Amino acid sequence: MIFSQIRTRIVAYFIAMALFISVLFAALGLLFSYYIEDAMFSQLLNDEMAQVQTQIEQGQQPDTNLSFVRFYQHAEQLPKSVKDTLAEEPNRHEFYAEDGKHYHLKRSEQGYLLAEVSEYLIVRKIKGNMAKTTLIFMFIISLFVAFLSWSLAKRLIKPIDNLMQVISSVKGQELPENFSKPFAKDEIGVFARELERAMQRVRQFIEREQHFTRDVSHELRTPIAISQGALTLLNDTPLSAEQQQLSGRIGDAQLQMQQCIEGLLALARETEFSEEPVTLMPLIESCVVEHHQLLEQKDIELSLQVNDTAQVKSNKQALKIIISNLIGNAFNHCQQGGINIDFTNNCLTIADSGPGIDRELLPKIFQSGVKGRGSEGFGIGLSLVKRLCEKLDIDLGIDSDQNGTKIRLQW
Repeated sequence: MIFSQIRTRIVAYFIAMALFISVLFAALGLLFSYYIEDAMFSQLLNDEMAQVQTQIEQGQQPDTNLSFVRFYQHAEQLPKSVKDTLAEEPNRHEFYAEDGKHYHLKRSEQGYLLAEVSEYLIVRKIKGNMAKTTLIFMFIISLFVAFLSWSLAKRLIKPIDNLMQVISSVKGQELPENFSKPFAKDEIGVFARELERAMQRVRQFIEREQHFTRDVSHELRTPIAISQGALTLLNDTPLSAEQQQLSGRIGDAQLQMQQCIEGLLALARETEFSEEPVTLMPLIESCVVEHHQLLEQKDIELSLQVNDTAQVKSNKQALKIIISNLIGNAFNHCQQGGINIDFTNNCLTIADSGPGIDRELLPKIFQSGVKGRGSEGFGIGLSLVKRLCEKLDIDLGIDSDQNGTKIRLQW
């Protein structure tokens, strides 16, 4: 679960920080121990040097109180390893010999005090135990920090967990109301209240969309039914050949409008389309007839390469809206040349030799309100086609350049 992961990360961060600080303080403690040890040897040599200087001033033979400290009047008397290193680094006061001996040096005008402190390097002898002790304390601290950080993370994440439970409980349109009241006036509470306001707006949008869909369904279907009845009565009267042709065009437009409304309402309600085998050729021919007036007075060759028995499994009304929109666009934008409608390998292709779509518009041509140059529409047709194709699980593709546009419907 995501909150368990966040909780685990918080614990890991705290433990890592505790370990880092522990290691840092352990290193600082070790360095401080070395510093104290060196300071102690330096103070001992200072005390011994003061005694030696007093002895020399009193004409006595210089002698030291500490057995590991010796006085040398000349640098040549120093051990070879110390003498060689001192020749290269005159200001050095700490020396390491190859035989493992460790020296501290104090110089004055009267000579040199040299302390061989190998047996008195306490830090070097106990640093192994110091490391073990540090590891034990780091382990104990890690356990304590893990418990503390787990408890803290649990308290910090509890409001988020509660908010997640509220959001997860949302089913369909059952948006919770007043769920932000239990949350404190902190960042989570502010987020919960903003989320509640957003959900209230979503609820209002849903209610508005439901009312709109219901009203549109009634207000559009009623005049269509009335006009269809009037058209039926008109067809029962004696009509001339020209009047019959016009009446037929009105009837086709009436049917197209009704099918379009049904498709739009189905999309708005998110209802599932019923699918059945649809024969393509009659559907394409009816769409061509509906838009044939767009080809009048144009030098265009129309080619239909679709088998009479070719079928796809789809919703007939929705597919009619898709194909009608695409054929209407091809007929409208193509001024001369050819339009080819082909169905091969479950792919319906509608290609025209029109001017093509502007390159900058092509990536967003299926967005609502986007239309090409010279278009007299509202930029809704291709957006509707895109949404219907997604609903019917049809892959929609488009290629366009200055030589024309090709649209593919792949089942």
